[in-house]
Amino acid sequence: MAFCAGNGAGHNVGLPGPRVCARREAPRAAKKAAATMAFWVTDGPNAATGERATLPDQDVNKIHMLDTIEEYEARVLEGSNDSGDSGVVRVVKIAAPWCRSCKASKRKVEKIVEKYSDVEFYELDYGQHGDYCSSELGVDVLPHFEIFVGLEGRKESFSCGWNQIYTKLDPAINRYRGIGSSDSENDASA
Repeated sequence: MAFCAGNGAGHNVGLPGPRVCARREAPRAAKKAAATMAFWVTDGPNAATGERATLPDQDVNKIHMLDTIEEYEARVLEGSNDSGDSGVVRVVKIAAPWCRSCKASKRKVEKIVEKYSDVEFYELDYGQHGDYCSSELGVDVLPHFEIFVGLEGRKESFSCGWNQIYTKLDPAINRYRGIGSSDSENDASA
């Protein structure tokens, strides 16, 4: 049985295998990450221009956080988007920081975001805007997803647990991108 003196109290780790303490390893990992980032800020390709550096394998966050209800209404409901395309598909995830299912679904949603470069993804914090979400949007179970297409408005709205992300959200996005419907029409005519 292994013991850890990470907090000075010698708490019991109790697991077989290497005797690694997360409390001791976390600062080491943070130092390593800071050193890597410092290289890309000071010596990397953006050093001369002074632009914000990103690591080579780091992707720019494609999920836009909606901080206010006004921003939600302007960017999502009224269809004013970054690309200027009025037919773009927009997906809004309504989640809360305290929701376990929201936390569990985060990585799966990130994979779907990476998959669809032509779809805009937004996130609205239920913790800050709970009254609006429940009264105006009808959200009662988290995480909740809404799909909008162009200026036509909301096409679909549903709750989706972490274990249903690939079976509910992914096909819904494909339906409104036109992928799923054209394949089924071709199969029916053949």
